[in-house]
Amino acid sequence: MSQMYNQNQSQQQQPRQTGATQQQTTAQGGQPAAQQFPTRSYLSQNVRTASIQRLNRCLADSIVLQSQAKYAHWNVKGLHFFPLHELFDEIAEEFEDHIDEIAERITSLGGQAIGSTYTAASTSNIPPLSTSAVTGVEFIEMLADRIAMHDANLSQDIQAATQSGDVDTADLLNEISREVGEKRWFLEAHLQGPTVQNEPVQGRSQTTQTSQR
Repeated sequence: MSQMYNQNQSQQQQPRQTGATQQQTTAQGGQPAAQQFPTRSYLSQNVRTASIQRLNRCLADSIVLQSQAKYAHWNVKGLHFFPLHELFDEIAEEFEDHIDEIAERITSLGGQAIGSTYTAASTSNIPPLSTSAVTGVEFIEMLADRIAMHDANLSQDIQAATQSGDVDTADLLNEISREVGEKRWFLEAHLQGPTVQNEPVQGRSQTTQTSQR
C-alpha cells in the first residue's frame, strides 16, 4: 500500500525545533556532517537521512565531473579541436543541470546540499584528470572512464533508494543515469573506430572500476 501523508505523524517524527535550530546528521563515506531541517515529507527520518547522504555523494561527483569536462573544453588540442571543444562543453552543461537537480532534491528532503567545490574535490571518488593530457583521445578516454564510474555508482544509489521506498529520489537518479549513459556513449563512439589512431596517446587510461563507497 502507498504511504499516506499524515501531518500529525510527520511532525511527531521530527525533533521539536524552532527558527534556525536544526540537527546534525552523522555523515558516512567521507562526507562532512550536514544539517537536517524539519519537513512534512511522508518518508521517515532514517530514509531521508540515507537518501541525503547518497545524494550528496552524487552531488560531489557531479561537481567534479562538470569541472573536468570544462577543463577538457578549455585545454583540448589537435586536429579535431572544435567538435571536441563543443562536445566537452555540452557535457559540462549537462552536469551543471544535474548539480542543480540533485541539490534541490536534497533540500526538498530537509537536507543541506554540500555543494562547494572544495568539499566536492575532497570527498568525491572521481579521480583527478592528468594535467599532462593534451589530445582529444586522452581527454575522451579519461572522461569516459570517469563518467562510466559515476554511472555505476548511480546504479547502486538507484537500487538503494528504491529498496528504501524513496521512489522520487530513485526516479530522479534514473533520469540522470540515462543522460550520463548517453554522454558516455558520445565519448566512447570516438574510440570505437580506426580514427582513434590518428592522434598520439600518451598512456592509455586504466580499466574503469566502480569506486568503493
